[in-house]
Parts: sequence; structure tokens; C-alpha cells
Amino acid sequence: MYPIYEALSRQLELAGGPYPMGLKFGSWSDRKSRDRDLLWLDQVDRQLQAVHLRHFLVNPTVAREEGLRLFLQRHLRKREKLPVDRDKIDLLVVQYFVLCAPQDLIAGRIEISDVAKILQPVLGEVETGSLENCEALDRILQAAQQCRSLRELMEQGLLEQGKLAKAEVGERFYEPGTLVSICRFNFLLRRNFIQWLHADLRAIGAALGQLEKRGIKVVDCRRAGFSSKEPISKLQEFHQHWKPPFQNDYSQSSAFKP
Repeated sequence: MYPIYEALSRQLELAGGPYPMGLKFGSWSDRKSRDRDLLWLDQVDRQLQAVHLRHFLVNPTVAREEGLRLFLQRHLRKREKLPVDRDKIDLLVVQYFVLCAPQDLIAGRIEISDVAKILQPVLGEVETGSLENCEALDRILQAAQQCRSLRELMEQGLLEQGKLAKAEVGERFYEPGTLVSICRFNFLLRRNFIQWLHADLRAIGAALGQLEKRGIKVVDCRRAGFSSKEPISKLQEFHQHWKPPFQNDYSQSSAFKP
């Protein structure tokens, strides 16, 4: 896990701890070195939030299976888990799934047993009959599949409903069966979200192109948080800015990229 923690400490500009960059951990034959090593990991963990991991794990050079598996297991095995730990586990479990799942599965229909198989190195064997049903999550997914845009998703409050449903399971959140259900929910909602985002971006791009052809130079965009006379050129620049981070959809050619 050291390469992950070292890279995170650089990204977040944290104090380097007792380890100069590029050096390995001390020998664990020495209890003092072991305790010092673990203390440094704890110090990084306390300053680390889920949003930091979200940006960090996009880089495939650091998000390798073994390191990510050990990183996730470290958080799962904490005796006392704080809300911030729960948020990180919520993110890490789906990141691990995306990294390890076959590309044909990523783009296809995903059953609960498929997720359990992919997460087996992290959670161990999970009996299919013991999987947490999480009916509330299933209902939210069904509602989400009926949406046709991000506007519908937000107006129905499905993201908030998902957060509440996961919070309501309490300490059962950390049980293997529940984590499998939550991972499937997170992935499917994320996949739909990206598809809706692409659809909205295509619609915005087409609308801006039509306005430009008609010779319209400015648009009243106060409802979107812009000015009453927003230049089409500036809106096109804003539109292009949103495209690069999401050009890699959940497809067979780019499934490994979160």
C-alpha cells in the first residue's frame, strides 16, 4: 500500500511523515519501525476524504488490483469506523469492481452474483442465499431506469434517496452481502448517470450549434446561473470544458477507466 499512501500524501500536500519520498518502509522485524509505519498510515487516513480518492483513483498507474484490494481491506478492518471511513468504503468498493470486472460484464446486465464473484478477493466467499436484498436500492434503480435526463434524476431526488437507503442499513453496511448489493447499486446508478450526462451534452451541443447558425450571439441563461446576455461563444467553451472528463463512457473499449 505504500505507493498509494505516498502518492496521496503528495497529492494532498500532507506532511511527508518519517519517510523521505522514494524510500521504502522500515523493516518490520523491528517493532518500533512497524509501529512508526502504521502511525504514518493512520495520519494520512485521518486527513483523507472520499472526494480525494475520487480524483486520485482515476489514474490507472496507482489504481492496481493488489494495492486497491489491500487499501479497501484496511478500511474494512478498522475497529472503529467513522462516517468518513464509510464514505471511503462506499467509493472504494465500486472502484475495485470497475477495475476488476471483465469488459463485457461492465457494459451488460449485472446480477448480484456477478458482483459477489468480482468482490470475492476483498470480501471472501459470499453465499448467494445470504446476500442482503436491499429492496429500497432496487426500487431506486427501477425509478432511475425510467429517467430520460439528469433533470428527471435530480427532480425525483434519487441520489439523496440512495444515500438515505444506504444509511438506514446501519452497521449492516459493512457486512459482505450488503456491500455486494451496495456496490451493484453504486455502479448501475453511476453508469446511468454517465449515459444521461452524455445525452444532455449532445443536446446542449446541438442547441448551441442551431443558435449559432441562426446568427444569435447572446442568450438569457439566468436560470442556469449565467448572465441575461451570455455569449454563445462562452457557452460553447463551457460545453467543451465538460466533455473531456466524461468522454470515456462505460463501454467495452474503456471499461477500466472510472
